Amino acid sequence: MLVRRIALLALFQILALAMVGGSTTLEAQAATALEGMTLHVVPQAHIDLAWWWRYDPETVRVIVPKTLSMAFENLEKYPDYTFTFLQVPALDPLERLFPDYFYKIHYYIYHPEAMGRSIPNPHGTDEALGRFKIVHGLYVESDGCVPGGEAVVRQCLYGKRYFKYKFGIDVKTAWFYDAWTHPWTYPQILKKSGIDSYMFERGEGGENDERMFWWQAPDGSRVFAYKPASFGGLATKDEWEKELQEVRKRYGVKDHIALIGVGDHGGGIPEGDIEVMKKVMSAMPAKAQFSTADKFLSSVLQQNVQFPTVKYEISPTMRGTYTTVAEIKKRNRESENLLMTTEKFASVAMGLGDFPYPQADLTSSWKKVMLNQFHDTIAGTETPDATDDALALYQEVLDSAAIELKDALEYIAARINTQGQGIPVVVFNPLSWERTDTIEAELHLESSAKGIELRDSQGQIVPYQVLGEKRNGNTYDLRILLLAENLPSLGYKTYRVVPKPDAGALTSPLQASAAGLENQFYRVEIDSASGCLKSVFDKRSKREILDKSGRGNLIQIIEDFGDSEGFLRSADGKLDPKHKWTGKTINVDSNPEIKILEAGPVRALIQIKKKSGLSRFAQTIALYQRVPRIDFGLTMDWKGQNRMVKVSFPLNVRAAEATYEIPYGTIRRPSKGEEQNAQKWVDMSDRNYGISLLNDGRYGYDIEDNVIRLSVLRSPNSPAFATDERGVHSLRYSLYPHSGTWQEAEVTQRGHELNYPLLVIVDTPHEGELPATHSFLQVEPSNVIVEAVKKAEDSDNLIIRMYEAIGKRCSAKISLARPVDAVHQTDLLENDLKEMPTDGRSFEVPMGAYSIETFKLIRDK
Repeated sequence: MLVRRIALLALFQILALAMVGGSTTLEAQAATALEGMTLHVVPQAHIDLAWWWRYDPETVRVIVPKTLSMAFENLEKYPDYTFTFLQVPALDPLERLFPDYFYKIHYYIYHPEAMGRSIPNPHGTDEALGRFKIVHGLYVESDGCVPGGEAVVRQCLYGKRYFKYKFGIDVKTAWFYDAWTHPWTYPQILKKSGIDSYMFERGEGGENDERMFWWQAPDGSRVFAYKPASFGGLATKDEWEKELQEVRKRYGVKDHIALIGVGDHGGGIPEGDIEVMKKVMSAMPAKAQFSTADKFLSSVLQQNVQFPTVKYEISPTMRGTYTTVAEIKKRNRESENLLMTTEKFASVAMGLGDFPYPQADLTSSWKKVMLNQFHDTIAGTETPDATDDALALYQEVLDSAAIELKDALEYIAARINTQGQGIPVVVFNPLSWERTDTIEAELHLESSAKGIELRDSQGQIVPYQVLGEKRNGNTYDLRILLLAENLPSLGYKTYRVVPKPDAGALTSPLQASAAGLENQFYRVEIDSASGCLKSVFDKRSKREILDKSGRGNLIQIIEDFGDSEGFLRSADGKLDPKHKWTGKTINVDSNPEIKILEAGPVRALIQIKKKSGLSRFAQTIALYQRVPRIDFGLTMDWKGQNRMVKVSFPLNVRAAEATYEIPYGTIRRPSKGEEQNAQKWVDMSDRNYGISLLNDGRYGYDIEDNVIRLSVLRSPNSPAFATDERGVHSLRYSLYPHSGTWQEAEVTQRGHELNYPLLVIVDTPHEGELPATHSFLQVEPSNVIVEAVKKAEDSDNLIIRMYEAIGKRCSAKISLARPVDAVHQTDLLENDLKEMPTDGRSFEVPMGAYSIETFKLIRDK
């Protein structure tokens, strides 16, 4: 028995030695496989400009100086140390508040050696470049889904210009360490702004969660995207080696990049962590060194590697942020739209004479909007104090731009020949196509509404209805709603309020009762028991657009187990991988109060009041004469917490995928009930028919089967009570049913029309060189949209930016009211690329599918 035990023990020892030897062999093989590889370790400090603190004073006066102080100490002590930093609002205040730090940044951008004489660091390790790197070409590390396409362009424009002007550097990387949405159209905007690479940490690149790939936009533009190794702090030698093995096996590369460093109040990399990291790097079989993103990119892109191409968006993560703090979203949309409208008419006014273009004020306003587009601010994940700061900035923007727009419109109106009978009313269209819509105007008259009528410049009677009338002595104050038809592209039309002859009343195609509304396009029926839409019949297509449930425009209140950070969670607190709100749902569909508010020749309007608990809801439904859109209003006095509010439309359309508008483009996504982001609209279409749901300031939708829901409000209070939504909120949204595809129905134009209202100036009769009706700019075909017209940053020339909106190549023709001497095509930074042929009044340009093109209109002095 003893002999047998000895034999077994000997066998176990032999097996153990074999296993150890095998393990040693595997480790040796792994080490050999990593030889020749380089791990670029990038020390950095991600700083939230505002989060659970305010931008000013805490970020500007505490966090940034503390972080840079530690970085400079490390740069002066360790010859091989590098540091990566970003964001204009983190750097710009230093010049005024901490000039020594601002100077040191300049020094270390260009010099590898140490600055402090008393510290033994005589030489740096990089002969060509400094060790302080600015890596983000945009103004801030913005959210991806909420800023509009032109706002993203401005982020690049003002970010790149700042770094070039203040530091003399051309930043060619986009650095999105903490952002959680990455629109598919980013690669084109970045590439045309001189940015070649894209670093991201959250989300997955394509179906295979690629770590290094070419990210290609719908137009074909592409940038190199990469997801560094990051463990939220220091990692062990084994963890770093595993990362290296994975990327080498997957892509065959010789380089990988890793991020280390604690941001916000962490101050970057403390001295003790540097010592630990140096020991880990020295023990690795691969070459590991403190480095920069530029060095990693320079090396990896020179290797003969066929990286995969991802032709889709990088997947979003924190989807509750599409809706959190609804007022932030609404004010962002209003500010973007008002600034672009102001730029357009200020440009027109400048071209007419000596109007002073308010460039300094507009630039200042854009910087406020861009600061608020920092991902935590615009996402609504901040504390109430920081949110209040953001809302105050938006109000400053709206107030300033409103004054500047009024000045520009009055300057233009003063140059219109408004001579003739009655009071001239000039209606302006800020969009680049002819449109028909409604507009309110305030009049001060010597007679009541019964004694006037409205006529266009050809003398044709124009429908209007009185919204309010007040007598002041011998005069009357009137508020009217007029129907403005066929308004010229980026132009105006003059109407006249004249004495009314003895004539019959205007006939109206509108009908209104407590049971519903009807015009020449739709018949809308309201369920008296629920206050929901029972039926919406499209008279042109002879088709019902709702299903048989009779629950259109239904308000739903859903238990929201998610947090103020935007993560969706199940009832047990776990992250919801399906990105759906699955809590208990309350349908607000009982005891409605239905009231007819208007029944005129221009608009029919019904109000429906409901309540749930302590929260109260007032919905309106509007139909118009000659406007094929169903408009809804919703005003909420909200009293809840940990709830999501949605508006639901069960449709008589089913489609496996829906189309969503994203910044300067669209994307198709599966309709699986997941929360998705969109700009101004989302569309569900089958082969021959579709229905679009438009909005004027919300960004979240979900679609499953035939039901489309707009996310209106959410009110979580964890992990910080940052989303106190109690109070009054209002928004507008619209249904736009259509035959054919969304492209054929020009859904993008309809979304713009809801968001860019007509503008009005009530004038006096006077002479002028401009005609009663006029267009300052026209573009064709209809799939090309002029989004921005502005003064150039560095001259008095005008910039026109337009994009192809439906994914169809074409040749675009731009016609101008005023002659130009030359037209230059530029990049998005307004750098000249080439001269375009022009006859002085027009020019043509080929437009690729979803391409964004910019032109400079030059007039010699």
